[in-house]
Amino acid sequence: MTDEKKICSKKIKYFVWILSGILLAWAITAMILSPKGSIFCFFHEGEVEDYDVLPINSLADTIGMEMEEGVLKIGEPEACKGLFLRNDSLKALPYLYIQLSKLNGESLNGTLLGFDSQGIQVMEKSIVLVNGSNEILLTHEKLSRIEFRFTGEAGKKFYVNRLDFRELKKEFSFYKYALLFFFVFGIYLVFTYVVNKKILWHPSFFHPVREIMDFNQTVYLGVYKRFGKVGNLFSEKTKSRLRMLCFFSVFLVNILVTKFSNYHNSMVYRFEVLLVCFFLLAAAVLYLGDNWKKAEYKNPLVSSWCVLCLLMILSDFMVPKRTMYTGYWLLLCWGFFFWVWNHMEEPQQVIKEFGRAFYVFFWLSVLFCLLCTERAPEFYKGMANNPNTLGQFMSVSIVVILSRLLSENISYPRVFLISAAMDFAIYYTIMSQCRSAILADLCVSVIFFFSVMHLKKKKEGGGELRKKVMVCICAALLLYIPIAVGSEKIMDHNAAISSHFRETAPEQELIISNQRDIVYGAQLPGGKIFERFQNSMNLNQFSSGRLYIYLQYVKHMNLLGHNGNLDIYGIGTGAHNSILMIGYNYGIFAVIPYIIMIFYAFAYSVKYMVSMYKRPEKYGFFLCAMVVCTIICGMLDHIEQPMRYMPWIMIYFVIGYFFRWDEADGN
Repeated sequence: MTDEKKICSKKIKYFVWILSGILLAWAITAMILSPKGSIFCFFHEGEVEDYDVLPINSLADTIGMEMEEGVLKIGEPEACKGLFLRNDSLKALPYLYIQLSKLNGESLNGTLLGFDSQGIQVMEKSIVLVNGSNEILLTHEKLSRIEFRFTGEAGKKFYVNRLDFRELKKEFSFYKYALLFFFVFGIYLVFTYVVNKKILWHPSFFHPVREIMDFNQTVYLGVYKRFGKVGNLFSEKTKSRLRMLCFFSVFLVNILVTKFSNYHNSMVYRFEVLLVCFFLLAAAVLYLGDNWKKAEYKNPLVSSWCVLCLLMILSDFMVPKRTMYTGYWLLLCWGFFFWVWNHMEEPQQVIKEFGRAFYVFFWLSVLFCLLCTERAPEFYKGMANNPNTLGQFMSVSIVVILSRLLSENISYPRVFLISAAMDFAIYYTIMSQCRSAILADLCVSVIFFFSVMHLKKKKEGGGELRKKVMVCICAALLLYIPIAVGSEKIMDHNAAISSHFRETAPEQELIISNQRDIVYGAQLPGGKIFERFQNSMNLNQFSSGRLYIYLQYVKHMNLLGHNGNLDIYGIGTGAHNSILMIGYNYGIFAVIPYIIMIFYAFAYSVKYMVSMYKRPEKYGFFLCAMVVCTIICGMLDHIEQPMRYMPWIMIYFVIGYFFRWDEADGN
C-alpha cells in the first residue's frame, strides 16, 4: 500500500471513529434525558400532536380579527380565534403549548374555551400569553374544538409559530444536555482509544467489506458466463440504440410511476423496481465484452457504498419496510451494472449514451408540458407530481444539456437546439419555484463557467468550442422571451380548450375527462421566492417548515430504522434531507457510510474534472456538475426514496463511474 493510500485510509478511520462517537453520545444522552427514550426512539417525549401554523395564522374561523403585514390583529373589543382538532383529541394530551411572536405588548390576556364533538362547551380557562413559549394545562381531555377569546385587547398583534398538544410536560435543559453529551463522548474516546486501538487501526479494518464485494463479483462473473455472448447477436450501432432505449425506459418508468400512479403502494413500487432493474441489467448485458475478471476496488467510495447496502439489508430484516430489498438490488443489479461499466476500455461511452437518452426524454417532457398541461404562474407541476420534482428534473436536465455542448462535437444548428432546450429548462424551473433547483442551477453555472475558461488553447481546438459556447449563450438570451411567451400562450390555449370541453361534454365523458385532468398548484400569497422571504416571520417559515421537520426527524432517530415517513401535522412528511432520511429509515449509524459515499463522490468528481479540463470529451463537467446538483437537491428536498426522483437515479449512476478510481494514481 502506498503512503497516499495509507494516509487516506487513516483519515477515513478517524472520521468513522469521531462521527460514531458523536452519534453514540447523542443517542445515549437523548435516551437518558427524554422521558421514554429507548433504542426504538432515542428522544421520545411521549405522544405529541402538532398543528400546521399556516391555517392557524389565517382569518379562517375568526371573529373581530384582521390581517396586517402577515400577522393577526385584534380589531374589535370582543374577538375570538377557533381551531378544530384532529381525532376529537381522544388521546390523553393534557398539555397545550403555543409559541407566539410579533406580539406588540407585554402579554395577551384571554380565555380558552373547549368544546366536545357535539359542540357543547366543556372547558373554560383564563390564559395569559406572552412572546415565546406558553404552556397551558387543559382541564378536559376529549376536545373537538378549542377557541381563544380576547376581551379588551383591541390593537394587539401576534403570530403563532408553534401549536401542539403533548402527553407529558415539556422539559429540556440545553446545559444539562451539553454536559451529559460531552461526558459520554469523552468516555467513548478514552475507551475506544485505549482498549480497542488495535482493533480500530488494524490493517484488515475494511477486509470484510472487500470479501463481500469479491463474492458479489463471483455472482457477476456467473452472469457474464451465461449472457456474455448476447451482445454478439447485434451490431455495435444496434447495441448502442438498444442501450439508449433501455436508459430511456428507466426515465419513462420513473416519471410514469411518480406522476400517474401511487408510489407508496407496495405493489406499484415493486413493479417499478423490477422494470428499472430489468432495463438496467439489459443495458449492462449489451455492454459486455470478452475476457473479463474480478476487479480490485481500492477506494473508500466502494466500501462505503457496500456498507450502506448491508445496513439497508440489516434494517429491512429488523424493521420490515414498504421499500424492502433496496440493499439487495443495489448490490446485485446496480452493482452488476457498475462492474460492467468499470471493465470498459471507454467508460465515457456509457455517459454519452445515457445523456443522449435523457436528452430525448427531456424534449418529450417539454412537449407534454406544452400540449397536455395548463399554465400556473407559480408552483407549476408540469409532467411531475409536485413543483419540487419538476424543478429538480429540470435542474438535472440543465447539467445534461450543458454537458452535450461541452463534451460532444455538435454542429451549429444543434447548438441552437441546445439553446432552446436550455431556455425551456430554465423557464420551467422558474415556474416551479423550487429553491433547491434554483440554487443547484446557480452552482452548475459557476462550474460551467470555470470549465469553459479552462478549455484547450485555440490551436488545439478549444477556440472553436468556445465559439459554440458563446453562440449558445447568445442564442439562449435571444430565444428566452419568445419561448417563455409562446409557452404561456400554448398552455393558456390548452386551458381554454379543456374548459370548453368540460362545459360541453356529456356527463359520462365529463367523468372520464376529470380523471385525466391534471390539477396544478394555485397561487399562494408570498409564493414567489423573494416575496416569501419578505413575508416570512422566521427562517422556518421561509423554508416551508423544513427546520421544524429536521428537528422532528432528529428526535425520532433510532438504532434500527423506521418504515415510511414521519407523521408531522397529521400526515406523512418526508425529511427533505437525504442524510436525515437515510438515518431515519435505516438507523442512525447508516449516515456514516452515506456521508463518506457522498463526500468521496464529490471529491473524486472535482479531481476528475480538474484533471480533464483540457479534455472536455471525457465528461468531467457532467460528473462534477451532476454530483453538485444532486447533493444540493438532496440536502434541501426529499429525494432519498429509491427510484422515485430523478436526482436519486443520477447520484447513484455517477457514483458507479468512480468505482474504478484508484487513490494512488487518480484514474
